[in-house]
Amino acid sequence: MIHNLNHNENFAEVIKREISFGFEKLTLQPDNESAWNYIRGYFNKHSEEHDFIGSFIIEKCGLYIDLEGEEGRKNPFALSLVAKIS
Repeated sequence: MIHNLNHNENFAEVIKREISFGFEKLTLQPDNESAWNYIRGYFNKHSEEHDFIGSFIIEKCGLYIDLEGEEGRKNPFALSLVAKIS
């Protein structure tokens, strides 16, 4: 999954960059299940060692769902991912 790994980088920064890459692809097509699965894969693989991942993903999911509970954005892939993390 990880591409362009620079061995001088902190692994946490690499994970953030890769998750951000997935979210960048979602700006083109928010219902792209592959991009959501890419992000979910990073959470599944690395969340136990890096506790920041869940909150980082939830923050970024705010673009696709309304985290305040108001009507509006309700992307099913984002909702599913936030439910898994929470």
